[in-house]
Amino acid sequence: MTQGPGERPPAGYGPWPYDQARYDQLVQWMGTAMSALAPGGWRRVDLRVAMAGGASRAALAVVMADGSVREYQAPREFLGVAAELRSMMYRPGEGTWFGMRFMLEPPGAYRTWFDADLDPGLGGEAYQRDLAAFPRDWRPVWLGGAPRSTDRALAPDEQAQLLGDLAQLLGMFLPSGWAESTARFTPEGSSVQVTGLDGRTHAFAGPPALNEMFTVLRQGSAEPWTAASFRLTFPDTHEITYDAAPPQAAPSEQGAPSAQAGQDAADGLRMAGVSLPTDGEARPNVPEDEREALVRYLEQAPIVLAARSLDVDELDPERAARVPLTFHTDGTWVWPGAVGYYLRAHGVAPDPDLVAHARGNGFRPPEVDDATRGAAVTLIRT
Repeated sequence: MTQGPGERPPAGYGPWPYDQARYDQLVQWMGTAMSALAPGGWRRVDLRVAMAGGASRAALAVVMADGSVREYQAPREFLGVAAELRSMMYRPGEGTWFGMRFMLEPPGAYRTWFDADLDPGLGGEAYQRDLAAFPRDWRPVWLGGAPRSTDRALAPDEQAQLLGDLAQLLGMFLPSGWAESTARFTPEGSSVQVTGLDGRTHAFAGPPALNEMFTVLRQGSAEPWTAASFRLTFPDTHEITYDAAPPQAAPSEQGAPSAQAGQDAADGLRMAGVSLPTDGEARPNVPEDEREALVRYLEQAPIVLAARSLDVDELDPERAARVPLTFHTDGTWVWPGAVGYYLRAHGVAPDPDLVAHARGNGFRPPEVDDATRGAAVTLIRT
């Protein structure tokens, strides 16, 4: 493998002078080595590295042409290269990265991400050693720092930087086979939808710092907005759209609208639950030629509530938890993300009326306004 100059200290235990030629050499070696490890028919190689205070962890995944993902043991040589990169990339006051991601696509195109705020999950002692070796002024919440916030309008370049940080954050966390993602933020929380190289879209648990970044963006906006959708296309093309805040209504003799208005809107929606075969309810099967379109409809409809965790598959409890803890709406129906999951994984048909409604929409989820999203949340919580 690529060797470093002998007079340098052990990698990972302190800063080294930055050397662009050396950086390029290390990155080129890593790309060549990843390509050599990949099996025939590979579509993407994904290396993730976490480091702090001399401790480290690495994972290597290969995405195949059919979208399937194979996991491999990352060779230790990668950790040595990553540690040297980490030492070279230290910046006084800013520290260096805790997480690195390197994605390679044929014939040799690659993209790297480095995250100085990521919790590497390596333990408190490693963090203390790391802070001594790589001092930093600002610390993320998990390292004892305060949450990000602002009490002033952000300048255009500051907003652009924050959007770049959002893209960086998502790029570090998205699954190996991602092609596009949309992060939706409202004051109630955030949700992430991911479309993979196989064309399938599913909900994804967003990183912990996502809400924090969106909140700062909202605090620093010159024009008020109620929600935002951040779209990221591989590897780092991004755009954001905002839902403008409605104008303040003038007081009237009737007084302010009551909470009953939101309840009335919720009363116009219908809730579809998850009814598994053990319930004994007989339902007609979804026609085979409609199943994939219906799954996409159920998974791509707007998410109005989401948790960061995943639930256990009740029909296959031995599998790793993968049932999304989300709620979707198409403006007429509201359903948990588990409905789409059990249809895709086990062929469990949803409520027939919901199926008929999706079919009537041509299996294309309609746009849903904020008032209806709010009504869906009210229905879920009642």
